[in-house]
Amino acid sequence: PNFGDAALNNAFVNLKAVLVLYNDANQLPTNQQKQYDAEMAKVKTQLDTIQPIMLKAVDLNPTSESALTNLKAYYLVKNDMADANATQKKIDALPKK
Repeated sequence: PNFGDAALNNAFVNLKAVLVLYNDANQLPTNQQKQYDAEMAKVKTQLDTIQPIMLKAVDLNPTSESALTNLKAYYLVKNDMADANATQKKIDALPKK
């Protein structure tokens, strides 16, 4: 969607689904490594799928703390600390309400 609110909602819904998969994988006991690896592979695939959605939400809402926070969470799950830290700097630079 090319509407800011719709893109933001779309990004949130998609990110939430990935976070559920991610958290479920991290809850697995250590003796279920194969299942963990399979679940994390699904997470990686889903992250690759939602990347354009996450970026579009920020493009359409560049000063939205919610959009930026969602993008930061996306980067943290991807273990991309450089982009997570860069996004945090954008959040910190937003005018305080």
